[in-house]
Amino acid sequence: MEGNKAKDVSKQNLGSDVVSVTPDNQERYIEVKSEKSRGDKISMTNNEYTAAHINGDNYFLCII
Repeated sequence: MEGNKAKDVSKQNLGSDVVSVTPDNQERYIEVKSEKSRGDKISMTNNEYTAAHINGDNYFLCII
């Protein structure tokens, strides 16, 4: 079985940085945030918040 297929959509203003499609065609929307040191606060734009609300359990926040 193959893994997910990921596409960088960060320049398309969709509210996420990556769209990942599972082998069974489930889309996952991933927003990537970075922190300078552990425990730093992060913020989300209105667009990211709206995308998270619309996509619900298929929206993921990845903090690196």
